[in-house]
Amino acid sequence: MTQYAIPGRSLNSLQLTLIFSVALPLILLSALATRVILSELNASREQSLKGDLALVARAIHGPVNEALHRGSRASLEASLDSVFSLGRVYGASVYDREGRRIAAAGATERDMADSRITRRLSSSGETQEDYREIDGEEVFSHFLPLFDAHGQASGFIQLSRRETDFQAALQQLTWAVWAGWRGVLRTSWGRR
Repeated sequence: MTQYAIPGRSLNSLQLTLIFSVALPLILLSALATRVILSELNASREQSLKGDLALVARAIHGPVNEALHRGSRASLEASLDSVFSLGRVYGASVYDREGRRIAAAGATERDMADSRITRRLSSSGETQEDYREIDGEEVFSHFLPLFDAHGQASGFIQLSRRETDFQAALQQLTWAVWAGWRGVLRTSWGRR
């Protein structure tokens, strides 16, 4: 049998055949499967982070809507300030139907009168989401419409979270999955 030298090992042609016809394809297949699983996990994690922001928006929706109808600016600002105790919100604001800011806390957009989001919220009355830039920072924003006593859109809430929060969470997950893959590979092939 022909012997081939690999640093620290001597392999014969049968071993090389097994490596290239069995081991290498298995490693590549497991890497591909890990990549697909990671893609699904990242998408799920991103949806979870977006869902967190939506939950916060729904939690303050009632108090904000009530404060808006009563004309209580202090209650409105207190409701917006309360979201920062969670540490996940970059900016919180309330706009009227035309997109003029009524109240704000944190980093927010000053005016959304010409925004497509404002037009969509006014016409559909449905929740909207968008990646945007606020004060030079890339953010993900969740928009929740507000309605008057007659069920007409009277404005909306915008909550924003830094895009870097999303990237950090996804990067942490990516590192963990690939480290696990490497560990399994080392354990599986290190014993041979």
